[in-house]
Amino acid sequence: MWLVTKLVRDIDSWLHLTNLQQQTLLGTILKSKFMTLFLSIFVLAYNSSNAQVVEMATSATVDSVITKLTNSVSEIISEAEASGTVLGFSIATDAKILIQNIEALGSGLSGKIFSDLTRAQQTAFENAASLLSEADYSAEQRLEQIELISKGFGAELSRLPGVDDRPLILSYGPSYIFNTDAAYDITLNGSLLNSERADLTFGATPCKLISSVESQLKFTCPAEIFSTGENEWVSGRINLVKPAPWYTFWKDETIFQYTIGVMAIQEAMGEYSLKVWENRPTALRVARSQKNNYRNGHCKGNKSKVWSYRPATNCSVDVTSVKVTSKHVSSKSTFEGLINVSSNGFQTRGKIRNNGQCGPFGVGKDGRGALNVTVKWFDECKSSEEIALDIDTGSLSWQEDKSFELPETMTKFVLTIMQKNGETKVVNGTSSEKWFATTFSPDSKILTFKPRDIERAFN
Repeated sequence: MWLVTKLVRDIDSWLHLTNLQQQTLLGTILKSKFMTLFLSIFVLAYNSSNAQVVEMATSATVDSVITKLTNSVSEIISEAEASGTVLGFSIATDAKILIQNIEALGSGLSGKIFSDLTRAQQTAFENAASLLSEADYSAEQRLEQIELISKGFGAELSRLPGVDDRPLILSYGPSYIFNTDAAYDITLNGSLLNSERADLTFGATPCKLISSVESQLKFTCPAEIFSTGENEWVSGRINLVKPAPWYTFWKDETIFQYTIGVMAIQEAMGEYSLKVWENRPTALRVARSQKNNYRNGHCKGNKSKVWSYRPATNCSVDVTSVKVTSKHVSSKSTFEGLINVSSNGFQTRGKIRNNGQCGPFGVGKDGRGALNVTVKWFDECKSSEEIALDIDTGSLSWQEDKSFELPETMTKFVLTIMQKNGETKVVNGTSSEKWFATTFSPDSKILTFKPRDIERAFN
């Protein structure tokens, strides 16, 4: 809240710049990432207390406004740098460019008072506020409106009274560069850039100017600048040199300086491991046992007996394992053994006979014949089990897509990614992460890993 309160206090002075000053300075502000937030705060503050703000600013001077604004932005820079994050440093770098442009504006208007400015000049921000404060706009749409307002402002800032013909840098890119052995191009955007002599150095290493137009300078910088071992910010200095006019040959040239920061990123994004689960057929040996017995009745004739043995469902008999482990055969009975043995089953056969004779009319009894047989064997049963397989490990690069062809018999997979920032991401299908995206096709069983653009990944 301290930041909101402070910025709202300073906003009243902005309303009293000339129409052209207001619009062009807003263009500079909008080029900075953190100033999108600044403008949103402005819209809320202006809509709620417009009359009070104007009254507070009637005696304001340019000097006091510039001091307040630069102090506010300086505090934002300190907070952003203290955060220790990539985004924080990016915000701080943009804010430093903003401060330099605010100070440049102030140097041309120093000592002036805004109380005699016209209402038309004061309403420049009101028009922007009206557009941005529509209740039906979503946050995304409001950002689009901010972009529309900022278009066309770029080259005008350097034409404000007091800073005529002054070159201004409004933005640059890229903010992130791979620390490989390749040279990189850095582009600076602004106004009146080609009217001056320009140089860009990182430490003691200069970059080479390869193109120059009014709104853009492009340099190519040697690889040695960014070849660091770890992710590291590299600070550069831009000098825009304006020679003195020929008719003031006794004067020295004027040098306008800016500072930029570029993060040199390791090309390696991290490490990965890939594990899959798949069903594999297995053969289970199942011990089987079956006992059969038969006892003949008194005075009954001979009885032939055949017993059948079958494997369990989805199983087959191991014919080499079939054994008759025990049997009891009465004195007159016979056991004929195993017959028809195959993987589909087998049989045992015997004949049961009584011992002795039965008398006429039921007088006297014979001995009852009996046959008892126990058979043991093994079934071989088809089955499957889900097993986990570690199929791949390796490194991931910011500049390389990677595809994995997974087994047809796969039931599921897990791709574990250990990022260089210490975070671990677990992927088991199509996904979208800040640093990367993955797609998985169930039909082709292909998993594709695609790194994000590093500007998007870090911002």
